[in-house]
Amino acid sequence: MALLALSAVFALGPSSPAYAEPPPTPSQDEVDQSRQRVASAAAQVGEAQAQLAVADARLQELVREASRAVEAYNGAVVQLEAAKAAAATAAARAAQARADLDAARAALGRFAAASYRSGDGGGIAGLLSAEGLRTLVDRTNALNTVGARFDDVLDRVRVAEVVAQLLDDQAAKALAAQEAATAAVEASKVEAETKVAAQQQQVAAYEVLRLAASTDLANSQTRLAELDRLRREGLAREAAERAQREAEARAATERAAAEQAAAAARAAEGSRPSTASTPPRVPAEPSRPLVVGPGASHGTVEGAALAIEYARAQIGKPYQWGAGGPDSFDCSGLTQMAWQAGGVSLPHWSVGQYAQALKIPASQLRPGDLVFFGEQPGDAASIYHVGLYIGGGRMIEAPHTGALVREALVDRGDVFGYARP
Repeated sequence: MALLALSAVFALGPSSPAYAEPPPTPSQDEVDQSRQRVASAAAQVGEAQAQLAVADARLQELVREASRAVEAYNGAVVQLEAAKAAAATAAARAAQARADLDAARAALGRFAAASYRSGDGGGIAGLLSAEGLRTLVDRTNALNTVGARFDDVLDRVRVAEVVAQLLDDQAAKALAAQEAATAAVEASKVEAETKVAAQQQQVAAYEVLRLAASTDLANSQTRLAELDRLRREGLAREAAERAQREAEARAATERAAAEQAAAAARAAEGSRPSTASTPPRVPAEPSRPLVVGPGASHGTVEGAALAIEYARAQIGKPYQWGAGGPDSFDCSGLTQMAWQAGGVSLPHWSVGQYAQALKIPASQLRPGDLVFFGEQPGDAASIYHVGLYIGGGRMIEAPHTGALVREALVDRGDVFGYARP
């Protein structure tokens, strides 16, 4: 407002009745102090930017760790489902073996009862005859033969029951171990997610500090510029006023001398007094290796096109750990569902997808292939991310927490390898 008022005064000119007193001229100390505040604010901005960069780098590191934890959890879930299926199969086999043993025992009981009933009808008289003795011997031999066969069958059934029970026990123990392992990696996943969330909050806090420091710097720079301008204008104004006063003093002196000379001349010669000279114009200042086999490819070019079409339709949906659609995805969840649309079943696990699919060199890469990212070359266990290649050096990916499904460049420093489902 003071600037507007001052501009209005200059526009109206000295003869205008609306006159505003010019602002006081800032001292050099005030300007120097303002310049020091600018330097201090600039240093705070630099420090805030450095803190933000460190925090953001840590966030990216935690995102990668969380991605590995999520993929480990996905793998554990796949393995848990397999363990559950194996346990169910073993339990069914054990139940069938017990049923077979019960059936064999029942058949043996029925046979013994029938043999007992058929051997008792002849009485003592029948046994005293020669014919009765031969019949008894024949029957006894037959019973012994059949009984031996039943014993053999019963022994085999008992062995089958023992084996089935052993497999059932082993499968149950394996299932329990896998459930414990799954719980452990799930706990790691939750811990990693919690760390990422906390780091995101810290990054946001540093961003607030950076913005505040930047605002303070801008205000300090504006204030310094204003003080500089006011001081220049004030010094120029003071210089002009000083020159004006000096000119007026010189003019007054000259007028007085002229008047004295004129008076003397009039007195002596009667000449006219001389006029005062016009005062001179004063110018103004201007961030153990796991080795897997070659894998196999079961997809087609048409299937790859369908997989890409599906992935494109998900662009813009949010990333969520462990999600496989339809409203959100993680990286392996997106590629799993995309290739499911393309007719190939993949596990919800980036390491499992790499192990299953056919490994290919970069020179054979074509749309629909999978691009994997890891931290240790040659160690498949270090894979923590996967994307769907769409051609032109680009892919569709579900990147990380806080981001959306998107297209991105494949050419990164942590590319682990390529595979074809």
